[in-house]
Amino acid sequence: MLADPAERPPIADAPLSVLLLARPGAPDLETVAQAWLAWLEQRPGASEILLVVEAPNAETIQLADTRWRVIHQVAPTGVGPCLQTAVWLARHPLLLTAPADRQFQPADAQRLFEHINQVDLVTGCRVHRPAPWWLWVLGFLKRIMTLVLLGYFGEPRPAWLGWRGWGRRFRIRHIFGVQVADAECPFRLYRKEVFARLPIQSRGTFAQIEVLAKANHLGCLMAEAPVPWMPPSQEVDDLDWNADAKLVFRRPEFGMPVPAPPILAGVNSSDLLASKDATISGESIAPDQAGSADKTV
Repeated sequence: MLADPAERPPIADAPLSVLLLARPGAPDLETVAQAWLAWLEQRPGASEILLVVEAPNAETIQLADTRWRVIHQVAPTGVGPCLQTAVWLARHPLLLTAPADRQFQPADAQRLFEHINQVDLVTGCRVHRPAPWWLWVLGFLKRIMTLVLLGYFGEPRPAWLGWRGWGRRFRIRHIFGVQVADAECPFRLYRKEVFARLPIQSRGTFAQIEVLAKANHLGCLMAEAPVPWMPPSQEVDDLDWNADAKLVFRRPEFGMPVPAPPILAGVNSSDLLASKDATISGESIAPDQAGSADKTV
């Protein structure tokens, strides 16, 4: 008989780092920033917002709030490198990730916090439109079969993300073993220790699946919570998705992530070294590893 998983220490009220990833030309950054800062006012303890802006010379906003930090990711660009940079520079043990736009509302993050004390990470499941009636019927029949054969009824599909989303979910589930309903949702809550042996190899949006697949392989417990979702005004065609999937499947890497690469404009080496968690393992890096930098934004 399998042993019950070890109980996780409560962390829902721990200091929080909100990691916002901005694609080139992201609109309404100031509105998004103010919404997140207002939401943080309701949380106890220390908190910060780290905005990682993809592409050089990107226009961002400067706020007087000391919780607001901006990083310009010069190269390499992409969701994966930006997420790795944000995780590396986060100061607090609890990480909330989201795109820097209006796809998700800060108040809906509470749905993730309801589960984090029992697991290592909570991923959102985007709810935008209900599943078609025929898919609901097929899903119901499938759950009846699993109840008869396995004694498990399961949960109905929370939403329908289209045929493209269904095809990707099929591959993610059967090739990488990720069983959540929406493995591509970027709205997540992590214990920072999840990334202790989880370097991110993907350049594009496949990074979101890579994190779940590797966390699952390392024995991390995860939960899923439905969250309202507003599709972005402009869909990004991720040309790296298949290449990243092949790379992670054929040559997955585990171990301590590489320290913050020398790619950061707008960050002083002294700021990196002053971070409480200079690396996931708690070790600091040499100034020449942090790379040259201009004045902090």
